[in-house]
Amino acid sequence: MVLAAVAIAIGAYWYESPFLAIHNLREAGARGDAAGVSEHVDYAALRENLKAQFADRVAGAIGKPESNPISALGTALGMVLANPVIDALVRPETVMQAMATGRLRPGAPPTEPAASRDEPGGEPAHWRYERFGADRVVAYPREDAGSVGLQFERRGFADWKLTGILAAPAPAPARPAQ
Repeated sequence: MVLAAVAIAIGAYWYESPFLAIHNLREAGARGDAAGVSEHVDYAALRENLKAQFADRVAGAIGKPESNPISALGTALGMVLANPVIDALVRPETVMQAMATGRLRPGAPPTEPAASRDEPGGEPAHWRYERFGADRVVAYPREDAGSVGLQFERRGFADWKLTGILAAPAPAPARPAQ
């Protein structure tokens, strides 16, 4: 009986661990604790994620490099210009700003007050989560096109790290009143 209770407790902790990590990251960001934020971020993976997304967007805008040598040159030039910007962007202050506002705006204050986010009464956004298998969770602060998704991946048994910042999916169209 005790063994079953321990197994259930361990399973519940394992299942809830990404949400605890996200909560701890948000709390560290709210305190302005850069070291606490850094405990929950894999900066190398986050940089690579953003660089890959940028490369995909550049390739989509100018064409696939395999089919056009000019596209390959454009993609390479774009990455040369973007890499230092992305490297400078990925730091604890930027992560704190994304956690506080649900948006990624370089140069914005890291802890923008909730009241300036155009939400009724200045209430903080409610987070929603999408789980992708046992090793990946994406947190979306709200369902609008301007927000970002924060991708967390499991490291070890129950340690989760922020590894990507994704564009949030477009909100579902409003249903007409009947």
